[in-house]
Amino acid sequence: VKITGAKWISERTIASITESNLLDKNGFLTITCQGSRNQSENNAECLVKLEGLLHKHSYVAPEPTAEELAQREKQAAARKERWKQIQRTKKYLRKRDFDW
Repeated sequence: VKITGAKWISERTIASITESNLLDKNGFLTITCQGSRNQSENNAECLVKLEGLLHKHSYVAPEPTAEELAQREKQAAARKERWKQIQRTKKYLRKRDFDW
């Protein structure tokens, strides 16, 4: 399938497939299947693979909501505070070991 000039595939999907190094030097995507001895079954399976590939590369992750962003910031602050607490504990234990 010639992907680079296809009008039926979005530009974003084409760019994603191109970045994945799935195309040959001429811009063709080659999909093979030898799961069956029947050519029509193999062609059908190739179309299923193509559909899955296009679906995978056309996915756009949703933007995080304000609540999700706030939750992430809260978790990051908690991780930072926990790290500081661990560092203080390590420092205290090092000092304690030398104070006889």
